[in-house]
Amino acid sequence: MKAPTLDELVLQPEPLALQRHFDARNYRLFRWLLALVTALCLGGIANSGSDGNAYGVAIFTVDLLLGAVLFVLRDRDVFARNFRQILLVYLFFQILVLKFSTAGIKDGSDFAPFIPVAFVLLVFRLRLAEHVMLFAAYWVAAVFPLVWVGART
Repeated sequence: MKAPTLDELVLQPEPLALQRHFDARNYRLFRWLLALVTALCLGGIANSGSDGNAYGVAIFTVDLLLGAVLFVLRDRDVFARNFRQILLVYLFFQILVLKFSTAGIKDGSDFAPFIPVAFVLLVFRLRLAEHVMLFAAYWVAAVFPLVWVGART
């Protein structure tokens, strides 16, 4: 996805031009997040494999494949048009992966990874309703125990 030029933005209606401008800014941040999550997934796969945790290997492998698919689709027109929705779905999925990856921590510090992630979510320029929806899902994932849905720790 390439950032629109100033000439392209001027020709569009103001709300669409503003959205395209902030989508391009969010995409620059998203690329770094995608690279970081890919590196963390490789470490998660290795750690889960050495512990014999099949669920962890599966979750991190799906997350790694999702990152690869988004990397391949980044130059498509449909990706540029729907980037905001793709970003929100990706961030929701990363919140779930974070919850499942911290579920086995026994010393009570399973909330610790959620603290810096809250600041990462603030970096993205989204609409107020999207931020509220994202932080509500984030809060539920941080506080909701997985044993209530039958997931093993």
